[in-house]
Amino acid sequence: MDATPDCEARPAEAVKPLSAAQIARNKLAGTARQRGSDHPDVEVVRAELREVNAQAAVEKIVADWPPLSAETRAKLATILLAPGGEAHADAG
Repeated sequence: MDATPDCEARPAEAVKPLSAAQIARNKLAGTARQRGSDHPDVEVVRAELREVNAQAAVEKIVADWPPLSAETRAKLATILLAPGGEAHADAG
């Protein structure tokens, strides 16, 4: 009997790395499984997942934007950098 495995290793270029969202979802699943869904650590990891998802959504939107003026970039920066989104009313 041949000792060679039936399957061959995939070339490195065929293996796609996990996205930040996939990593965050896996972390959430593992934390909830280990500690229970009502554990405070699970809420921390949920918040991390929301942040990763928000960043991915913004990156997708920005990728399709035309070039922005300096004024528009400054307004967007104010919105994004404001704690708790307080600049939303001021930026309009």
